[in-house]
Amino acid sequence: MENKLVELLNENSSFAYGFLLYEDDEKVLINNLDDQGRFDGYTLISKDLVEINDKSDFLKKLKIYNEYWKSIKIGKSDSEIFKNKPDFFDLVKYAKDNEKIINLGKTLDYYELICGYVKDIDDDFATIDAVDQNSGEIYDEFEICIKEIKYIEVESIDNILLDFVNKK
Repeated sequence: MENKLVELLNENSSFAYGFLLYEDDEKVLINNLDDQGRFDGYTLISKDLVEINDKSDFLKKLKIYNEYWKSIKIGKSDSEIFKNKPDFFDLVKYAKDNEKIINLGKTLDYYELICGYVKDIDDDFATIDAVDQNSGEIYDEFEICIKEIKYIEVESIDNILLDFVNKK
């Protein structure tokens, strides 16, 4: 399935694109690509937030770009979590166990998305040390109900760089 390149659309606008890793009736997992066709983390998202497109001129161009970058492993993880049938809980736990910065939310509304480290997790809630995307510093703590999460991005280039800034 990894050779199927898809674009996720939210309100008819491109939201993310990448190789389809997993799809069921409720959610989809993609290995993100950036605009230049480089691997850029992973997105697990509820299908009720996006439409899935697999045919466009842009996707054709992106696939060719990706062929050029295949030997570079930026943001490409070998973790088994991305090769199975992950759920939102699984990716939150992966982020905590591996000290990864994640972006997550109940919707795609910019003002409701949280970026940060998973400080604590139990069966129902995750506590996030929120990271300011401008400074890279932790600025607050948020709690989110795991069952309400509909979007997670992990191992993106932006988050890898934020982690580097935060640890300096």
